[in-house]
Amino acid sequence: CIDYDLCRKALKHLLNGVVSSLVLLAFLHQQARPMYGYEIARELERLNGGSLPMSPGALYPVLRSLEKKRLLSSYTELSDEDRARKYYEVTDIGRDTIGHWRTAWQQTKQFVDTILQTSDDPAGRKRDSAVPEKPRKGTRKSTSRR
Repeated sequence: CIDYDLCRKALKHLLNGVVSSLVLLAFLHQQARPMYGYEIARELERLNGGSLPMSPGALYPVLRSLEKKRLLSSYTELSDEDRARKYYEVTDIGRDTIGHWRTAWQQTKQFVDTILQTSDDPAGRKRDSAVPEKPRKGTRKSTSRR
């Protein structure tokens, strides 16, 4: 991406909502043990080459939303520093849901990729340079009879 800030904003926009829910649920589904919020953010950051496309604080509302939908469960435990940490793990409902979400994501991704593919013209067809292009509606020259 040429403009880092623009790409980061676009990614942040994409990650708000459904995509962040899918990412968090899939990530926690792959873990061998429950994880707490800050730990999740750090591991996602590591997996993404040292940067997180959203603020770590943005993960907590998504985690709470997934818990409210019963896709995650949580429990609180004190750390060595006597700080309460909330640990999250995927529920049976969450494990069932991730398969459906994965399928829906693959279909959505395929659709978006199809739309975003570059082509020679907006209709996605290769143009034969010997064949003149049809005028678009509203651009046709008027041929009034006198």
